[in-house]
Amino acid sequence: MYYTFFSDKGLTLHKSGLTALNMFLNARLYMYTNVYYHRTTRAIDEHLKELFKDTMAALFPYNPVENLRGYLELTDWSLLEAVRKWGAGEDGSTAALGREWSAILSREVKWKMAYDVTLSMRAFEKGKTIIDAAELVKRIRKALPAKLKDLEFRVDMASQDPRPVNPLMMGERQIYVFNPSTRKVEKEPLKDFFDYIPARVVQCRVFTLNHDHDEVLADIVESVLGIQDESIKTNV
Repeated sequence: MYYTFFSDKGLTLHKSGLTALNMFLNARLYMYTNVYYHRTTRAIDEHLKELFKDTMAALFPYNPVENLRGYLELTDWSLLEAVRKWGAGEDGSTAALGREWSAILSREVKWKMAYDVTLSMRAFEKGKTIIDAAELVKRIRKALPAKLKDLEFRVDMASQDPRPVNPLMMGERQIYVFNPSTRKVEKEPLKDFFDYIPARVVQCRVFTLNHDHDEVLADIVESVLGIQDESIKTNV
């Protein structure tokens, strides 16, 4: 903010502020890659997807418009307290859901990461495209050996856009750079500046119930995606 002002061309950043902008964008990229999209967080999200529809049907089987007071009282806190009680019950319609929620609240992660790769747009600038999760599931399922055709797995594609794809064509959101030496306000300096920050990052993960078939899945995913050596991959 200290280095930002409005020139005749629009929102302008003093050249001395490029370093601060670089730090901000890289910090944001790091937080998404290693915190918001952490493997445990995403694994728990996968588990929650299996439970949430039935949980909401049990907690609030009403049209919110017809029961506004009840809907107002439905919060994260009330949900957690309700499912915690379900976990203590041994029978009833919510007992099974309660046991699943107990595992989540105890951080007993159901889905284990079998494979992980971080892809940047640069990896796909040579004729390749990033396929979506549903398509990747189909291709993995098709490539599995016969004895593993019924293998339970989940694919998670967490994507983010750390910076504009083309910093020179940002339309109404265009940022300019003021060079104090030449007194010029230009957008061209952004091109070289952004070269070191990927325009898009996709964290592709495959989760299974155990680690028995990690190697097989890793080979299949790399074959389907055409993973290049520079991609960052793990199966830990």
